[in-house]
Amino acid sequence: YSPAVRAALASGLVREAGGPAGQISAEALLPLRPDATWVSSACSAAADAHPQLARVGLPVLPWLEWLEPHPLGRAEWLRVAGALLDRARAADSMFVEIKTGYEHLADSLRRHPPATTPLVVVGRSYRGTWYMPAGGSTTARLLADA
Repeated sequence: YSPAVRAALASGLVREAGGPAGQISAEALLPLRPDATWVSSACSAAADAHPQLARVGLPVLPWLEWLEPHPLGRAEWLRVAGALLDRARAADSMFVEIKTGYEHLADSLRRHPPATTPLVVVGRSYRGTWYMPAGGSTTARLLADA
């Protein structure tokens, strides 16, 4: 949907590497000879691209920020991206700004809790089943800190 991404695709600067059902296509990546392939791990082995990409010799960097139980753990992945893209100083600066703001707001809410606590229901319905984040999840931590 992004005009900038569409223009980059049209110019060849960005190439499509997706296969069926959103899977990464090793065949599309091989001719590009990437220095690294960032992939997000899936919840099921069948949907994971890591083994297929590694088998054909592509270097794989798992992007696992979604496994972080704390919101700041997720934000810290900025530092990984910064290190890989030679932007470590900028990424560190962004992370420190996010961390400082988050901790300030959470501390302020602990010191001055609201008079009432709202009931919050989170999750989503998928094919007739309601899925909710676990008590130790990032979402639970955000709600607890709020």
